[in-house]
Amino acid sequence: MLLITIIFMMVSVVIILGLSTPTLQQIFSSRDVWSAKQSYYLSEAGAEDVVYRLKDSTMSTNVGTTETLSLNGYDAITTSTTTVSGKTITTLSNQNGYKKNIETKLTQGLGVTFNYGIFAGNGGFTMTGGSEVIGNIYSNGDIIGSAGVQITGSAIAASGSKILGNGGDYLYIGSTSTDMAWAKDVSNVNVTGSLYCLTGSDNANGKVCDTTHGIPESVSTQVTDDNINKWKSEALSGGTYSGDFSVDSKDDVIGQRKINGNLSVKGNGTLMVTGTLWVTGNIDLTGGGQIKLSPSLGKNSSIIVTDGYVNINGDNSRLEGSGITGSYPIVVSTSVCSSENHCKNNNSAISLSGGAGSVVLVAPYGDVNINGNSSVHSVVGRSISLSGGATITYDSGLANPSFSGGPSGGWVISGWKELEN
Repeated sequence: MLLITIIFMMVSVVIILGLSTPTLQQIFSSRDVWSAKQSYYLSEAGAEDVVYRLKDSTMSTNVGTTETLSLNGYDAITTSTTTVSGKTITTLSNQNGYKKNIETKLTQGLGVTFNYGIFAGNGGFTMTGGSEVIGNIYSNGDIIGSAGVQITGSAIAASGSKILGNGGDYLYIGSTSTDMAWAKDVSNVNVTGSLYCLTGSDNANGKVCDTTHGIPESVSTQVTDDNINKWKSEALSGGTYSGDFSVDSKDDVIGQRKINGNLSVKGNGTLMVTGTLWVTGNIDLTGGGQIKLSPSLGKNSSIIVTDGYVNINGDNSRLEGSGITGSYPIVVSTSVCSSENHCKNNNSAISLSGGAGSVVLVAPYGDVNINGNSSVHSVVGRSISLSGGATITYDSGLANPSFSGGPSGGWVISGWKELEN
């Protein structure tokens, strides 16, 4: 009887094992598949997080070369590498031994993009007299501020340049813990976030240099010769107006055109612009004159490029978009007028005193001087000076503007693939 019982139990165990083994194998297999999927999705999330922040100008300056995204005890490590054609984003996640590696390639859009409130070339950026930048600053030269000035975002000075306050008067930088000051030498600043530098002194709250970031690299101007030549060709395709084009008390309209002379708008007159303009002479906007983009352009922006200087003077002298969010007049001067290269009638490629509006001012080869309670959205210049209560209020839509006659800018995803481990 005992023998029969033992045999029965042994047979039962064999049967149970035979039935349960496939079930256990299925459970383990499902768990493996789930871990692999979790690892894959975490890698995708890490890549998407970095790409999103790079495309969003308000966060792009805070993306490090290595970023970590954590979820449920597991990490996705994303590495960004700058290449000749753009950026390569590689993300690796490892969950329970299941590795997933994703590569995303980014290229710069064919159009122009404005990623900063201020982008200064080798001439650097100076702000005095209660001026303010609401946004980020990137400069290939020094950033210098005196008492009473404010930068609400991050400030970066490249290639061995400095960020300096004025003696005992701090230069205030940042409004959140993610904003930073980054240069080879940072002194006399009060920054809300990180302080990245190799040397520095007299900074607020006893902050000392975090040397882990080294020295930021120089960045090419956001408007290239190729951009300018394309805009000129686009304007020329609409025909040529020979002689000076003047608007006084009577309003006027102009379409896509090359003006072979000067452009002047004054005396409370308004010039409505419906397409790209190329002015071979100078542009004067004074005495309450206004330049507006046509409502027909909708959310599109438009370019006004001039080979001469730009002079905007008077609180009521303004440049405005079409009235739709995302529409901006972008005024580009190719003049080399500067403090080092004096011109006959103007020592700045762009001079603004009062007024302005929802405009972007660009002078890649000359100086930009802004003062007297002026207000614009973004400025690009070889050298830029703000004074007398001038304000730059960056609009995030400028990171990817659209144009009626050309492509947009910003980062574009050009490739994606899963790499073999």
